[in-house]
Amino acid sequence: MEKYTVTKDGHVYINTANRFAKCGLNVYGYKQINIYGKICLVHRLVAQKFIPNKENKTDVNHKNGIKTDNRVENLEWCTRSENTLHEWRTKLCDLRGAKHPNAKL
Repeated sequence: MEKYTVTKDGHVYINTANRFAKCGLNVYGYKQINIYGKICLVHRLVAQKFIPNKENKTDVNHKNGIKTDNRVENLEWCTRSENTLHEWRTKLCDLRGAKHPNAKL
């Protein structure tokens, strides 16, 4: 019997405790859970369970840019560079001008 079950909408059920896991947010804003002493990112658990990774890509991208939206239809496997390009295209990461950490104001 598996220790936990992941749903398509991003909930994690702990089978041995017969309850849903309580999720917290890490410092980057992603939902995480503690499964028997191991910290797991919920979006990665959903992707590993429901999305085939035929090209063996390393990252999981939130298509709509909302880090807490872990529904399977909002996730996709991608490379690090694809993930970074998505951030810039969707304006999730904009460090131009005064927003750049090295900007002198």
